[in-house]
Amino acid sequence: GRHADFAGPTSGCTACVAVIRNRQLIVANAGDSRCVISRKGQ
Repeated sequence: GRHADFAGPTSGCTACVAVIRNRQLIVANAGDSRCVISRKGQ
């Protein structure tokens, strides 16, 4: 089928979400993903 090459058990899923609300930054993650903040490219 369309996904015959799907790796199955070696596949994974991560998520990283950032929300700015009322001048406050809220960050959440699942899995081994990271969220990195940058200001003016630094």
